[in-house]
Amino acid sequence: MVFSQERRSSVRRHDIRSDMHLYFLRHGDADDNPGVSDRERRLSPTGKKQAEIAAQFCRRSRARFDSVLSSPLVRACETAEPFVRNGFVKSVTQTEALLPTSSPAELLAELRAHPSDQLLLVGHQPLLGDCISCLIAPDGEANIEVKKGSLTLVELKRGLLAGTGILRWMLLNEQMESTFP
Repeated sequence: MVFSQERRSSVRRHDIRSDMHLYFLRHGDADDNPGVSDRERRLSPTGKKQAEIAAQFCRRSRARFDSVLSSPLVRACETAEPFVRNGFVKSVTQTEALLPTSSPAELLAELRAHPSDQLLLVGHQPLLGDCISCLIAPDGEANIEVKKGSLTLVELKRGLLAGTGILRWMLLNEQMESTFP
């Protein structure tokens, strides 16, 4: 995919932080209402359930987040809401760097500006998959597909360096739901 390769290639290979945990959560299923703009699309009932399952999974597995960053698109903000309700954070920070049209380089630049080491990032494809690919594959060519409502953990021992991340796990929403009865 040429577009993704170009988006990945501009990621810088330096950073000063270490021991970071980046959780990537793709927004839940959204309604396809022809009269609503893409920015304003809301979560479907299935999407709301997916967001709640992800938050419950994180609570039960004792995840912690210093910050939750979300795309400003309505469906991503609604996906992030259960993390506030469940007490992970007091508020969600919206950032244009998590828009589906952003690049991994733009997102990583935004992350470098945050002092947090435990971050939940709520966004869209292809950005999330491209960013994960940049972090875990030296050439950025891992071709990661992030499904709606899925949660991925990338551990970074040497900061936000391209190709140095460790993919710890990637769970579909159904897997999160079945983990804890």
